[in-house]
Amino acid sequence: MNALSDEASGTTRHPIVPTWPLELLTTVTLEEQPGGKTKLTVRWSPHNATVEECKTFNASHEIMRQGWDSTLDRLVEYLAKA
Repeated sequence: MNALSDEASGTTRHPIVPTWPLELLTTVTLEEQPGGKTKLTVRWSPHNATVEECKTFNASHEIMRQGWDSTLDRLVEYLAKA
């Protein structure tokens, strides 16, 4: 389960997107590929979300993909230097 938290570790709303789902079910799968490669698959789905929260989530797929791509690119750069 994935959620934003406040200072007291309670679940809180997204500070910029108030209709973002409070909770997301996150599934991460690692799959061995030929040549010593690994395929990473991340799947998110709204959990206990309202219709409006689901609409916001569904409209945000491209932004989420860009965020993950950027984060993983930085991880690759970091590991290359380590």
